[in-house]
Amino acid sequence: MWPFNRKKPGAEEGLRNLASYVSFEAVKALASGSSGAALFESGEIPFVLLQVRDDKAEDVGPRLARAMTKVRDSGGMIHMMSSLMLVFFGFPRSAWASVPERPSIENGRRLSAALLQELGADAKILYGTATGLVGNLGGPHYMHYAAAIPGFGALTAKLVQIEFGRAEAI
Repeated sequence: MWPFNRKKPGAEEGLRNLASYVSFEAVKALASGSSGAALFESGEIPFVLLQVRDDKAEDVGPRLARAMTKVRDSGGMIHMMSSLMLVFFGFPRSAWASVPERPSIENGRRLSAALLQELGADAKILYGTATGLVGNLGGPHYMHYAAAIPGFGALTAKLVQIEFGRAEAI
């Protein structure tokens, strides 16, 4: 016997929630089972790539938690990878429609300054903009809302070269 009263959301409710993140055409394609529509959108992506010190695994979580508060306050979306955090701005587009200032590298600069103030020598940061994809990068069977930035491996290699306690723009 299951001890919790779990309400299974209906397909309609799930698709309505998904519509905040992907295009209406993509939601319709999911609902109909067709795979022709893209589940992501292309655009200029302001981003911040953050690494927190990971010398001791037990310190990573608290450092990332402190960073997440700053990211939430900045309006960024988070994609986590161990001690790395990719933050991107401007998506879903519907959430940014009422913002008077279009997301730009300035979002990354402001967040980088706030993160360095919060984390100091426990963080290193690379920020900039790139034309990439945002949306369901996992496909219809594995939903994963994230950003795909071209040359991400090279960006990560550049981040590794930055000293802790510093932020650089690309």
